Amino acid sequence: MLFKQIFERALTDPPVQSIRKSKSFHPSAASIQYRDPQTETVETHGGCLRAEWYRLKEEPPTEGSDAPGIMKMTAGNVLQPMVEHAFMVAGLWRASETSFFHEKMKYSGRVDFWLVDPTQTMADKEVLMPCEMKTIGKYAEAGTCFPKAGKMMPKTDHLLQVVPYIDFYGQYMPNMKLAMFYLGRDGMELGEHHIWLAGAGKYGCALKDEHRYIVVQNDTGVYELPWLTVRGIYKRTIELAKFVQKNECPPPSYEDQWDNRRIAAYAEIGPTFGRLNKTETTAVKKAIKKANEDNDDRLNDDARPFVQKGDWQCRYCGWYTKCRAGLSHVAKPVFRDTGDDELTPAAPPAVEDADAPI
Repeated sequence: MLFKQIFERALTDPPVQSIRKSKSFHPSAASIQYRDPQTETVETHGGCLRAEWYRLKEEPPTEGSDAPGIMKMTAGNVLQPMVEHAFMVAGLWRASETSFFHEKMKYSGRVDFWLVDPTQTMADKEVLMPCEMKTIGKYAEAGTCFPKAGKMMPKTDHLLQVVPYIDFYGQYMPNMKLAMFYLGRDGMELGEHHIWLAGAGKYGCALKDEHRYIVVQNDTGVYELPWLTVRGIYKRTIELAKFVQKNECPPPSYEDQWDNRRIAAYAEIGPTFGRLNKTETTAVKKAIKKANEDNDDRLNDDARPFVQKGDWQCRYCGWYTKCRAGLSHVAKPVFRDTGDDELTPAAPPAVEDADAPI
């Protein structure tokens, strides 16, 4: 149809292109690698080091987004003013889209909006809370907007994103908490989570308090996440900074096709971990059993994958084609915990590394 085509073209190929260059790190690309306490496998969450390297080097993306994808990504820009207006009416709104720059770790970001905490005062002054808002699809609303199996929890990637926010503003606002809102694009239900950093040491200094970790509170309880540490996030930031300084492209953090050993490890864990669904888990276990019966070393033959499955991050990467075309090495496969401390951050970042120019 005529107008639909015009509409989609205006979204995917606008006459005036928006160009945003930045040599600083983006909180939305924060990442961490840690040993999962439930599965004892080493997992990576958050941004891909290689994708961030491409962005910092101003490499043009090789993939584009279709109109529905663009609308999903920008839905928050449309819905956020509606939420803010309600808080304005309630007299709690104070500011929107405030920028900050974390000098020590070279993060630049923007807080969606600020609200007054009506339950707290300090020396007769208002206590403000930075707020982050996320819109989310139908199948992800359960557990973020409302309880799933009696529990709510923000997405791990979103938790990583707000750590630089809390770490930066915590220098000036001790014991600060951040409010994260989820608004379902389908059910339009609003979920609320409060997030802060807990741990040993004086609050607010990134390099002295690297053992601080994320704590989440919502309607279903208070959850401590000691494996999501400031140290782990900033260690990855410094690792990326060193690749940039050396002009060396880092290996990708994710794989579009998992190797068979990794698939077998996820099948052993089972579908509750969320990497393989029930059907895939059953199929992989049958394939492994048959390979063992036939003395077939398929476990080490990645040309015959047990199932076509990889990290979803690769499917949404703007540099997917470029990354895979020049792929000289791949991310390490994930195995059961071997006790190797190198699989998780073992030492706090050095001050000289954090201060090095990017």
